[in-house]
Amino acid sequence: MLCFGEEAIKLPLETPTAWSMKSGKGFYSLGSLWCLMAHKELKPGEYMRKAGELGVQAVSMNEKAEVLSYFTGAKSETEMIDIAMRT
Repeated sequence: MLCFGEEAIKLPLETPTAWSMKSGKGFYSLGSLWCLMAHKELKPGEYMRKAGELGVQAVSMNEKAEVLSYFTGAKSETEMIDIAMRT
């Protein structure tokens, strides 16, 4: 469960997002994207273990740079967000 702000907005780690996997096998969950952002400094093996401990799918290492660039503001757009999934 992720908690945001003083209002304690709570969202399950399994909450789906519109961020599609390059493999075409689905979409990353909120927990997967949060885990990468929260643990971006870890070495790949340590990051994979952390994702496993949290019970979320690790973001593929070949997609890491794209995710980090978008969520840190280095890129303002990405083709990985499926606009049809946005509500």
